[in-house]
Parts: sequence; structure tokens; C-alpha cells
Amino acid sequence: MPYTHTKCTCLIKVIMSEAEDEMRKYLRKKSLAWLYDEVYNKKLPKEVEKATIKWFNNSKK
Repeated sequence: MPYTHTKCTCLIKVIMSEAEDEMRKYLRKKSLAWLYDEVYNKKLPKEVEKATIKWFNNSKK
């Protein structure tokens, strides 16, 4: 992308940058240990548990 497009200070870019920053802050609090605990030690609906395990099994392929 040309430099002039990445340097844009329009309101949409400012808002999207703020949203990305908030998402990064949220995700920094998550870890594989957290995910494992959620899937195996919490009372998740069975379909959520199965879908999560299936996703991980498919991502290994």
C-alpha cells in the first residue's frame, strides 16, 4: 500500500486503529493455558467444547 494511504488521518482510520488497540489489549490477557482451562475445566456447552477441539485438530493438518 502506498505510504500516503497508511499516513491518512481520517476519522475512520483513527477509529479502526483504536478498535485494533482494544482488541490487542483483550487478546494479551488470553493464553493457551486459559483456552485449555476454558475447554476442559469449565462447563461449556458440549457443542462448543466439541467445535473447539475439532478446530484445533483440523488446524494441525
